[in-house]
Amino acid sequence: MVCPGNVTALDITEDGDYCVAAIAEKIYIWQTCTGRLLCVLSRHYQTVTCLRCSSGLIVSGGEDSLVIVWSLGKALCEQSQSRTPVSPDQVWSSHSLPVTDLHIGVGGHLARVVSSSLDQTCRLYDVNSGEVLCTFVFEVAICSVVLDSAEFRLFAGSSTGSIYAVNLFETPVRRERHITEDKACQRFDGHEKQVSCLCVSMDGCQLVSGSNDHNVKIWDVFSGQCLRTIEHKGPLTNALLTMVPPGIANPDIKSKLPLQTFQRVFHLDSQEENSKVDLNVLLRGANDEPEEVEDILKPNSEILLDLNYRTKDTEVKFVHLIILLTAVRSNKVRQLLGGGGPRWLIFITWCYIETFHALVWTFVLETR
Repeated sequence: MVCPGNVTALDITEDGDYCVAAIAEKIYIWQTCTGRLLCVLSRHYQTVTCLRCSSGLIVSGGEDSLVIVWSLGKALCEQSQSRTPVSPDQVWSSHSLPVTDLHIGVGGHLARVVSSSLDQTCRLYDVNSGEVLCTFVFEVAICSVVLDSAEFRLFAGSSTGSIYAVNLFETPVRRERHITEDKACQRFDGHEKQVSCLCVSMDGCQLVSGSNDHNVKIWDVFSGQCLRTIEHKGPLTNALLTMVPPGIANPDIKSKLPLQTFQRVFHLDSQEENSKVDLNVLLRGANDEPEEVEDILKPNSEILLDLNYRTKDTEVKFVHLIILLTAVRSNKVRQLLGGGGPRWLIFITWCYIETFHALVWTFVLETR
């Protein structure tokens, strides 16, 4: 797909269902399995420089010094029902220079967000209240920031190549903390140019840093030693720690996730122009049979034929239940089950429950 401009930031949701990209001052949301453009967010008035998705939240930062929090579910619902612009949940304008990096903690709408900026500060926000919890002031511009999984330490990569580790639970607690070299602050030195990206392992023991000096370094957090250096051919733009995908370790393994080409036209506009809708399903073959993709909306679809068969079968069962309920009214059946005793009440209840299920299932199939 040819985008309308340079992609300045890119991220996907944790479940891989949605892809979020920043192009100029707008944010585009695609559904990965269909390629549909579902939503376009517009609130920044300058280029978006960083983007993060986690726990149903989208946090963006831009050259306009704004940090904006969006709700993914709210954005998809509002834009699908109406064409009005989606309003963000929080807008923070505490920075005075462009925002360089973001990090979202755990907790969804109760999470905390950290932002870094060229104004030599990192700011910690509370998503729920919108309050700025703390401001960390450094002596140099900060280009990258990350929290460990326990949200105990904050790591900030500077424009000079140094990485600062800040203890968030240091006492006394202050709204503004100045991080200087003369104070007891752990620092990782080794990069020659600005640190462009940071990532912490799940256990918080290792830190991965990428820099514009074409090197990736793996650090031991507690000792501050560099464990390994990996050279690249160009500046590093992003770093991520994840499990090795099976397709990389074994080329014979094929991906089961259906991927479609991302659309350039908004989904609602394309749906109005072309009312035909294809619903493709990936069918797994039994034993050694090959897999195939089938559109279940076609008249000769095996899935649709099976659904029609089940509909007719349900109608037959519904007729059988009517006959059974008619027999219930017979005095002979009443005498056989002991008149109006407990067995009779259980039998009557079971009959009416089965009848209700048949009615509901028939109604659902008919509405479809």
